[in-house]
Amino acid sequence: MESNKSNSRRQFIQKTGVASMGLAFGAPSIFSQNPLVNSSLNDLNFGIIGFGGKGGHAYSICAPLTHIKFKAVCDINPVNRAKAKEVMGKKHDIRVYEDYEEMIDKENLDAVIINTPDMWHARQSIHCMKKGVHVYCEKTMAFNQEEAKEMVRVMNETGMKLQIGHQRRSTTNYLEALKMAHENKLFGRLTNAVGQWNNSRYSRRAWKKQEIDDAKLAQYGYGSYDEYANWRCFKSVSNGIIADLGAHQIDIYSWFFKANPHRIMIAGSRDYYPLSYTDHEDNVFVIFDYETPQGPARAFYEVIANSSALGVTERIIGDKGAVVLSLNSNKVTLYKEDSADQQLWDSLVSNNTLKNMADQEKLNRTYVDETAPQITYKINVKEKYNAFTAHMLNFTEAIMGNESLNCDAAEAYRCELPVFKIAEALRNNQAIVSVNESEYVVS
Repeated sequence: MESNKSNSRRQFIQKTGVASMGLAFGAPSIFSQNPLVNSSLNDLNFGIIGFGGKGGHAYSICAPLTHIKFKAVCDINPVNRAKAKEVMGKKHDIRVYEDYEEMIDKENLDAVIINTPDMWHARQSIHCMKKGVHVYCEKTMAFNQEEAKEMVRVMNETGMKLQIGHQRRSTTNYLEALKMAHENKLFGRLTNAVGQWNNSRYSRRAWKKQEIDDAKLAQYGYGSYDEYANWRCFKSVSNGIIADLGAHQIDIYSWFFKANPHRIMIAGSRDYYPLSYTDHEDNVFVIFDYETPQGPARAFYEVIANSSALGVTERIIGDKGAVVLSLNSNKVTLYKEDSADQQLWDSLVSNNTLKNMADQEKLNRTYVDETAPQITYKINVKEKYNAFTAHMLNFTEAIMGNESLNCDAAEAYRCELPVFKIAEALRNNQAIVSVNESEYVVS
């Protein structure tokens, strides 16, 4: 099924990927190459493993990236396979499979996008890399710490690219804020971080008709159709909202602090939803202690599933300023402390990096007497692509050796390890976890 021409192209892609291993396997730079550039790639043959909600989303975010040519889709659900043919067949000549191993063996794929439940991520990623296929895997990268470590080892052994779906790593506002924090020292010493993902519902899909029989479900590790359809609600196959939602934002803390938490304090429970709805916690609150290159730092994180109040944001705080970050660029705001170097902030306004939203003299805001007024700023940069498309573009550029991955498996493991520790602690009713620095390194 593979032509000489396609074999030669695939071998070239693998060689260029291996040639850039030094970039990919090292720690990411403070400000990596901008992924939002016009790509000069040749066509890449892609497959998708898992075409439920996330699989359809993966296809849609790739639409602007015309160098991606979809050739195959795998899904254990026949309804999803038919949907993939219907949706993707308008632009791509695709074949559908139930078994991902069969798809990898029969198709000449350069890369796959893995959108299956977390419990499948490790075994599917590892299989694909060992077969010479690059992998874009949604977060969390695995179901537990040991699986994640093995993914890193196989990535290193094979030289294949393994990008994990922490899309904030490829978003212009986040990259610019990171540069301001470390290159410009705009926020001074980083001391705290605060994040939240407030959601008014726990992700659960209503279903009327069972689309897969019980024998097939058991073959793929599911105890019931409801466990398959609503896997995020079951501890047997997922790690709950701290992994599904929190992993995205807890990642930001370690990224900005350039450090790993050594102590984690956890509180969480199921207070709102009945056990028949989910056996996971519906609210989790966490405090992290760090020893950063600048000194001690502490972060707080909350994720709740019964209120969307104040939405989804991360706040990085220093003694000279702070930034509120979000995938919603309208929410991204910088605050300058009164003691900060005004010339430094003005210089970023002068070169159009920042926009000053109000002069000190004209600021008209109510504030308590004990708090100095703060001038707000906006990052004056436009996003070319949304975060998901930008992260996928970075993945394809890395395959061709043009960039390093913005979140390879080694970096994702470092930032997801606290999430695995929290999930384990919640299962064991453990309130405090200590993490040795050596655990963050995969040997």
